[in-house]
Amino acid sequence: MLQSGKCFITTWMSGSKNFIQKIFTDDQWYILFKEGVTDPLNVDLSSFHKIKPTKEKFWADPFFVKTNDKYFIFVEELPYSTLKGHISCLTVNSNGELLSCETVLSEDFHLSFPQVFQYKNRWYMLPETLENQSITLYTATDFPSRWEKYCDLKVNINAVDSSVILRDQTWWLFSYIENNDTASYELNLFSNERLVSEGWTSHPSNPIASHSNSRPAGGIFKVGEDFFRPSQISKPRYGYGMKIMKILNWDFENYEEEVISTILPDWIDDVVATHTFNFENGACVADCAKTIYRSPSNIYKKIISKL
Repeated sequence: MLQSGKCFITTWMSGSKNFIQKIFTDDQWYILFKEGVTDPLNVDLSSFHKIKPTKEKFWADPFFVKTNDKYFIFVEELPYSTLKGHISCLTVNSNGELLSCETVLSEDFHLSFPQVFQYKNRWYMLPETLENQSITLYTATDFPSRWEKYCDLKVNINAVDSSVILRDQTWWLFSYIENNDTASYELNLFSNERLVSEGWTSHPSNPIASHSNSRPAGGIFKVGEDFFRPSQISKPRYGYGMKIMKILNWDFENYEEEVISTILPDWIDDVVATHTFNFENGACVADCAKTIYRSPSNIYKKIISKL
């Protein structure tokens, strides 16, 4: 009986602590950036420049491009007051100094994971549009500041963290999609000769991954002749860490990958998670989260939402 009482008290205290943390604290995600990365498979995130937002919001899911000697880092910006994400662009120099920040795309629904790329002199963005039940491609009308919807790649679909890559004159779409039969998410792969089209062919091996490291943590990147896929580690908490998967076999009939390296939030005491990684032409961006205390107004909103 005494032992049972101790177990009850321990469980109650643990539950109370978790409840208090959820009410009074937030995860504040911020951006890590570094130029001159020679080995993206073995990075030391402690050496990256830190780019932090104000305490009323977070920046996460960074993708970047470089043009005119400046880096444009596109992020999910989420104010704690609304909990609805929009896309902002951080302009930084090679030393990771923040030169400007502006909102560049906002919708009636949540936006995140903004892959940005250029193709045939046109800039495209493929953000996550899960709440709109679509995979939607946008184009810049005035890069990097203004974007408009270009076309839907897929509709009536619950998909997160999608990205595309052009390989051997074929467009490939990686997307983490809900399985309607199991209500769980799995990584799927599609191909298409044209980027701007709904006629994407499902890979015969779909889902190509349904394990705990399935969810994308960034876009596909290339080192030498090899391709790599960042993936999320979702335990012991959401967005805890990342694994870099090496793609071993990838064609119209087969897909195979293996873990090549692991990135954990262990380089400084106050970092509790890291879940996005992108590399291109010797530069890297990533994100990580620390725990911060909510403002009184946001604590009130959180308590009301739990009632």
